[in-house]
Amino acid sequence: MDKAEELKTGVYKIINKVTGKVYIGMSESDINTRLYSHESCLKYNRHTNKRLQYDYNKYGAENFEFIIIELIPRGTELHTAEHEYIEKYNSNNKDFGYNCNFSELRETVNRKIYRRKRIKRKIKSIFYKVFHPSVWT
Repeated sequence: MDKAEELKTGVYKIINKVTGKVYIGMSESDINTRLYSHESCLKYNRHTNKRLQYDYNKYGAENFEFIIIELIPRGTELHTAEHEYIEKYNSNNKDFGYNCNFSELRETVNRKIYRRKRIKRKIKSIFYKVFHPSVWT
């Protein structure tokens, strides 16, 4: 068996043993590598999920458990399985989990777009002043 065949795909969860909150995720490549990546990012305070990172820092590594929920064969619909588990655990509700819901995601994207537009306007304003000295007077 070659290395590619040994890689397992599937759905996993990260459990906060103090609060009971969960994060559901899936991996289209090696699921163990993905879990290790989460663990490493949390350990070094670099995780992209701020709520999960905050609780990890607050409660400590010993209060988090990383579990493979289901191994799913390559080529099947992993996203559907992940979504089903998110619904099952209600993990996109802030009271029960760490997964973001679509309205939060949309709000974050809109904030980033607004921020980028604001920065672009500021840069244009600066360049205009630099290349049009008559504005200085």
